[in-house]
Amino acid sequence: MGGQECGLQRGLLKFTDRIQVRLVAQERPRAWSVIGKEERFDVIISNPPWELGNTTRVEDFALYGPGFRLMESIVEGLPEHLNPGGQVFLAYGHVPAIRRLRTLLQKNNLPFRTRDQRLLDDLPESFLPGMLTEVRLHDSFGTP
Repeated sequence: MGGQECGLQRGLLKFTDRIQVRLVAQERPRAWSVIGKEERFDVIISNPPWELGNTTRVEDFALYGPGFRLMESIVEGLPEHLNPGGQVFLAYGHVPAIRRLRTLLQKNNLPFRTRDQRLLDDLPESFLPGMLTEVRLHDSFGTP
């Protein structure tokens, strides 16, 4: 969703005082490019592009992302932008993207858990609904 559509959804859900929507410019597909250096968050929810691929059409950016750059930038910036005890929820419906995400999280020593009972090996390469991965800075998951 673009910023305007997200704003409409946010208004419908009556979260206008607690939710912020930031639109990342197409020319700078870095997750934190629209976030101030000192800004920290309790909860971050993202549904980044799922599949590798280049596109020039704006409507295709929701699905295709070159080199998983947006995913990588989200993961790399989490320690600087997530409050202690904060949570990140990332949704992907593409097996290679989820495998890449897990590798990046492990490489960056970020604890995560999959909020889904399905196994990647049992799913087609692309699937709906997407699979939700929860990330925290410290292994503080406790009970689900």
